[in-house]
Amino acid sequence: MKSKKFYIIGIGPGNPDYIIPAVWNAAKKCDCLIGAERNILLFETKKFENKKKVYIKGTFDYLIDYIKEYYKSETIGVIVSGDPGFHSILNRIRKYFKKDEYIVIPGISIVQMAFAKIGDTWEDAKFISCHGKKTRDFIIDDVKKNDRVLFLTDNNFSPDVIADILLENHLDNRKAFLFENISYPDEKIIETDLENLKNMKGFGLCVIIIKK
Repeated sequence: MKSKKFYIIGIGPGNPDYIIPAVWNAAKKCDCLIGAERNILLFETKKFENKKKVYIKGTFDYLIDYIKEYYKSETIGVIVSGDPGFHSILNRIRKYFKKDEYIVIPGISIVQMAFAKIGDTWEDAKFISCHGKKTRDFIIDDVKKNDRVLFLTDNNFSPDVIADILLENHLDNRKAFLFENISYPDEKIIETDLENLKNMKGFGLCVIIIKK
């Protein structure tokens, strides 16, 4: 008998218009949808009213414990933003489960959305997550070596801090594009230079593209 599988479902940037049909189809097969409240809210419709909804408010460990306990008795869909394979929880889940225990449904990544918004390609871009980084060197090295770098920022390495680091190291011949709440009604996209970006405070978790 085949072992039961759970789903890891990427919902894209958050706007329902960018959710691929395979996501809705996979969610329909699930008995339980688990994820951050903002993501689960996309499935609070009549079509999914019979589904059990579990909001993750605690640690990642809670998610793993829940899957381990229930995935053989109910079909679970782990709902994640963006694409599960790009700086998402897939890399951590695969440490606890075998490949044949889950099915990944890809979503539209923030990379695709950001570059599409500025009408550019991204096959030769460098992608960097600032989350959890301790030193500044990775910012300098990657911008020196690459014409286009996309940063997933955090509160320690916010857009203004990144701009400041680049200017300190004489990497001022760059354009900057800042994206916040991409695809949502309050989406914000700003095209600027590093001098102006340095003075833009209050942006924590967002995306910036630095272009030569």
